[in-house]
Amino acid sequence: MKKLQIAGDTIIEVILAMALLSLVLFSSWSITNRASQISLTARQRVEMVNQLKEQAELLKSKWSTEAGKNDINAQLASVVNDIPSNPCTGIDIYDTNSQPSSPGYFVVESPNPPLVEEVLTLKAGSKQVKQDVTQRVWIQRQDNPSGGYTDFYVRGCWLVSGSAQNKLDNSQLIVRLNT
Repeated sequence: MKKLQIAGDTIIEVILAMALLSLVLFSSWSITNRASQISLTARQRVEMVNQLKEQAELLKSKWSTEAGKNDINAQLASVVNDIPSNPCTGIDIYDTNSQPSSPGYFVVESPNPPLVEEVLTLKAGSKQVKQDVTQRVWIQRQDNPSGGYTDFYVRGCWLVSGSAQNKLDNSQLIVRLNT
């Protein structure tokens, strides 16, 4: 009678196979997790840029009438801000009661729900986006010394979610309007 030589996998082979499988699964999970974080960050950025565009359009709408232009100029007559290089300077988005103290920081609001004939109002400070305390939008005015136009910096600042650190991101639009 002949003995059958049936050999199984050794414990070393099994451990190596499990380690390789674990490495592949962990890498896949890591890539999927990072992709979802990038997607969330991109969605936040798009949302904030849309809010900035909305503020720019409301500002242009208010500026388009002589009464609106006079209203903005009267409220901000003596205010010319030095525009900081970082739009988040001076804005504490973690504090729900935080508003910039300078009257040069403002937002243009449209009534909610909109009226048949929209009445746009000017409010001092910054505006939370969708009641989220980690997202702020505001406008700063920068007069041109040579005259002829005024620049309005429509700015936004938000906390990037999904990161291990509390990282702020920001964006801005510049709206140049004839005086």
